[in-house]
Amino acid sequence: MPESHIQYVTVNSGQTVSGNIALAAANRVGLLVPAIDSAELIIEGNFDTASAGYLPVIHMDASSSFNWPISAGSAAVNITEAAVFPNARVSLGVAQTDVRTLTIIAWPIR
Repeated sequence: MPESHIQYVTVNSGQTVSGNIALAAANRVGLLVPAIDSAELIIEGNFDTASAGYLPVIHMDASSSFNWPISAGSAAVNITEAAVFPNARVSLGVAQTDVRTLTIIAWPIR
Protein backbone atom coordinates (compact mmCIF):
# COMPACT_ATOMS: atom_id res chain seq x y z
CA MET A 1 0.00 0.00 0.00
CA PRO A 2 1.41 3.44 -0.90
CA GLU A 3 2.35 5.80 1.88
CA SER A 4 -0.20 8.45 2.77
CA HIS A 5 0.49 12.18 2.67
CA ILE A 6 -0.63 14.37 5.56
CA GLN A 7 -1.53 18.05 5.29
CA TYR A 8 -2.72 20.49 7.92
CA VAL A 9 -5.00 23.46 7.28
CA THR A 10 -6.44 25.94 9.73
CA VAL A 11 -9.65 27.85 10.20
CA ASN A 12 -8.64 30.99 12.06
CA SER A 13 -10.51 32.32 15.07
CA GLY A 14 -13.51 34.36 13.93
CA GLN A 15 -13.40 32.77 10.46
CA THR A 16 -15.37 30.02 8.68
CA VAL A 17 -13.06 28.87 5.85
CA SER A 18 -9.86 26.80 5.87
CA GLY A 19 -6.77 27.26 3.79
CA ASN A 20 -6.29 25.30 0.56
CA ILE A 21 -6.09 21.50 0.57
CA ALA A 22 -3.93 20.23 -2.32
CA LEU A 23 -5.53 17.10 -3.80
CA ALA A 24 -3.96 16.98 -7.28
CA ALA A 25 -2.23 13.63 -6.71
CA ALA A 26 -4.81 12.10 -4.36
CA ASN A 27 -6.84 8.96 -4.87
CA ARG A 28 -8.48 8.57 -1.46
CA VAL A 29 -8.87 11.34 1.09
CA GLY A 30 -9.86 11.51 4.75
CA LEU A 31 -10.40 14.55 6.93
CA LEU A 32 -9.90 14.63 10.69
CA VAL A 33 -11.80 17.46 12.33
CA PRO A 34 -10.79 18.57 15.85
CA ALA A 35 -13.24 19.77 18.46
CA ILE A 36 -15.01 22.73 16.88
CA ASP A 37 -17.90 25.03 17.67
CA SER A 38 -21.08 23.33 16.43
CA ALA A 39 -21.32 23.96 12.70
CA GLU A 40 -22.20 22.48 9.34
CA LEU A 41 -19.00 21.32 7.60
CA ILE A 42 -19.02 21.80 3.82
CA ILE A 43 -16.36 20.57 1.37
CA GLU A 44 -15.69 22.96 -1.52
CA GLY A 45 -13.63 22.24 -4.64
CA ASN A 46 -11.79 24.36 -7.21
CA PHE A 47 -9.53 23.95 -10.25
CA ASP A 48 -7.13 26.58 -8.86
CA THR A 49 -6.64 28.38 -5.54
CA ALA A 50 -8.59 31.59 -6.30
CA SER A 51 -10.98 32.10 -3.39
CA ALA A 52 -13.95 33.09 -5.57
CA GLY A 53 -13.76 29.82 -7.55
CA TYR A 54 -14.53 27.43 -4.68
CA LEU A 55 -17.94 25.75 -4.95
CA PRO A 56 -19.63 23.09 -2.81
CA VAL A 57 -18.76 19.56 -3.96
CA ILE A 58 -21.89 17.54 -4.84
CA HIS A 59 -22.12 13.76 -4.28
CA MET A 60 -21.70 11.72 -7.47
CA ASP A 61 -25.36 10.63 -7.25
CA ALA A 62 -26.35 14.35 -7.14
CA SER A 63 -28.26 13.74 -3.90
CA SER A 64 -26.68 16.63 -1.99
CA SER A 65 -23.48 18.51 -1.35
CA PHE A 66 -20.78 17.21 0.98
CA ASN A 67 -21.99 18.68 4.24
CA TRP A 68 -22.18 17.27 7.74
CA PRO A 69 -23.52 18.72 10.96
CA ILE A 70 -20.63 18.59 13.43
CA SER A 71 -21.68 19.14 17.03
CA ALA A 72 -19.27 20.53 19.60
CA GLY A 73 -16.81 17.71 19.12
CA SER A 74 -14.59 16.07 16.56
CA ALA A 75 -15.15 13.84 13.52
CA ALA A 76 -13.42 11.71 10.90
CA VAL A 77 -14.86 12.26 7.41
CA ASN A 78 -14.30 10.44 4.10
CA ILE A 79 -14.01 13.11 1.38
CA THR A 80 -12.69 10.90 -1.43
CA GLU A 81 -15.23 12.20 -3.97
CA ALA A 82 -13.70 15.67 -3.54
CA ALA A 83 -10.38 14.30 -4.86
CA VAL A 84 -11.55 14.88 -8.45
CA PHE A 85 -10.63 18.53 -7.84
CA PRO A 86 -6.97 19.55 -7.54
CA ASN A 87 -7.87 21.95 -4.70
CA ALA A 88 -10.39 21.87 -1.89
CA ARG A 89 -11.18 23.69 1.31
CA VAL A 90 -13.44 23.27 4.33
CA SER A 91 -16.16 25.76 5.09
CA LEU A 92 -17.77 25.81 8.54
CA GLY A 93 -21.21 27.35 8.85
CA VAL A 94 -20.29 29.19 12.06
CA ALA A 95 -17.31 31.46 12.78
CA GLN A 96 -15.00 29.60 15.15
CA THR A 97 -14.10 30.95 18.59
CA ASP A 98 -10.54 29.62 18.38
CA VAL A 99 -8.05 28.46 15.73
CA ARG A 100 -8.99 25.00 14.40
CA THR A 101 -6.36 22.80 12.75
CA LEU A 102 -7.76 20.12 10.44
CA THR A 103 -5.75 17.11 9.28
CA ILE A 104 -6.04 15.75 5.74
CA ILE A 105 -4.80 12.25 4.95
CA ALA A 106 -4.42 11.56 1.22
CA TRP A 107 -3.27 8.42 -0.54
CA PRO A 108 -1.57 9.04 -3.87
CA ILE A 109 -2.77 7.91 -7.27
CA ARG A 110 -0.80 4.89 -8.43
